[in-house]
Amino acid sequence: MTSAPENISAALEQLQSEPPTLFRNIPKHDLAELFTAASRRRAEPFEELLPGFPDGNGHGFLVVEGLVEARRNGTIIEQFSAGDFIGEAFLHSKAQLSCELRATVPTWVLIFKRSDLVQFFRTRPEKTLKIYTMNVIEAQHRHIISLYSRITKNDPQIQASL
Repeated sequence: MTSAPENISAALEQLQSEPPTLFRNIPKHDLAELFTAASRRRAEPFEELLPGFPDGNGHGFLVVEGLVEARRNGTIIEQFSAGDFIGEAFLHSKAQLSCELRATVPTWVLIFKRSDLVQFFRTRPEKTLKIYTMNVIEAQHRHIISLYSRITKNDPQIQASL
């Protein structure tokens, strides 16, 4: 696993060449600018990602490298790895994250502020926002299917978190 800030650039380039669902079909130059505008944060194992973001409201997180667990009441409800976006609807909704996010290994994330992303899309053609919106819908749909699958399989961890 890379950990030096200069090596994060390589991981970001990889994410630009093979974008996560949320950013699929967004022009590469726009995606590069979006990644550059985000804040970078390194989290050590077991470190919470949200200090300074007590409810996660107004922020989205892209895992660049490492692993992040979402926990509710001490139960793991989701795990995220490189390329996964946490809180994908933050641009469209003021819903708050209702879980704790912790790195499980040394982890790098990009932190996107809602206000910065809104401004980014205001300076782009409307088509770019429509692409993003469709990607959000697809990502949420996949997430719902995954949770439903886990519930129907009687996953004790997901059952305990409900």
